[in-house]
Amino acid sequence: MMSFTSHQDPATNQPTDPAEILREIAAGQVEPGRLAELSDLTRSQVSVFAQHWQTLPDELKRDTVLILVEMANENVALDFSRLFRLMMKEEDETVRARAIQGLWEDDSTAFLADLVELAHNDQSAAVQQAVAERLGRYSFDAETEALDSESASLTRNALFHLMDHGANWMVRRRALESASFLTGEPRVRQAILDAYESDFELEQAGAIVAMGHQLSPEWLPIVLRELENEDPDIRCEAARAAGEFEDPSAIDQLSAMIEDEDDEVRSVAILSIGRIGGKAAIDTLVYLETQVSDEHRKELIKEAIEEATFLREPTGLEDQ
Repeated sequence: MMSFTSHQDPATNQPTDPAEILREIAAGQVEPGRLAELSDLTRSQVSVFAQHWQTLPDELKRDTVLILVEMANENVALDFSRLFRLMMKEEDETVRARAIQGLWEDDSTAFLADLVELAHNDQSAAVQQAVAERLGRYSFDAETEALDSESASLTRNALFHLMDHGANWMVRRRALESASFLTGEPRVRQAILDAYESDFELEQAGAIVAMGHQLSPEWLPIVLRELENEDPDIRCEAARAAGEFEDPSAIDQLSAMIEDEDDEVRSVAILSIGRIGGKAAIDTLVYLETQVSDEHRKELIKEAIEEATFLREPTGLEDQ
């Protein structure tokens, strides 16, 4: 992946011509390196991009924004934020949703205002889901008082609106998961209970995610019990939540889960032991490393040992 963030063509040292790149996209002849030239465009270049972008069919727009999002995730030096903000105004809902995902680093109040507006007025389930997920960062910041009171209120109201009026159950689930960082909200606690008591396994899984975000002691026994649920989605989210609680009492159950029939459950269980940290976690992981033969789990265990060691080092305290 190319790492430059210039608005120039590195081969010619000339200003990037967005129109030319979009013509290559339309012809199916664009290379990833050429797309990287769309990083950090000037406002005038974005204006040129916008004019020619509208000539592309929706399918190409969807593919292009997806590639740009993936490139930005892989290389933080690439900055397509001005393009993503432009794409948030697209008629195609998939393009709008993916553009929101591309702005994963943006924590500005201006972006929050855009998300709040979309939460209340965009009827697309895909967009609502992307908004609900993205508001989780603001919700966490509100809980940790890293967000001003007005922005915190906007975040809370937008999430509650999506919890009540989301286009489908997944939107409502994601909104609850993001709102669950707000530990002092009685309606969030009740919504978690309602979702957990649902007959729909995926809603139950969302409740477990929310428990792991909220970290209230009342949820820990439920999380530990659900580590043995028959449904792999629930087991997986319970394993993830157990790691978030960082409670050593979960280590034995998590270590047994590295032989789970579901690959994702196995992976999450290993990483959650590392998340718990401390001597007991390190000792368990070192032992597990001697018991597995496949390279994938060995690599995950090594990663988990590194995290467990890092979490232990700052205090230098031994586990009781």
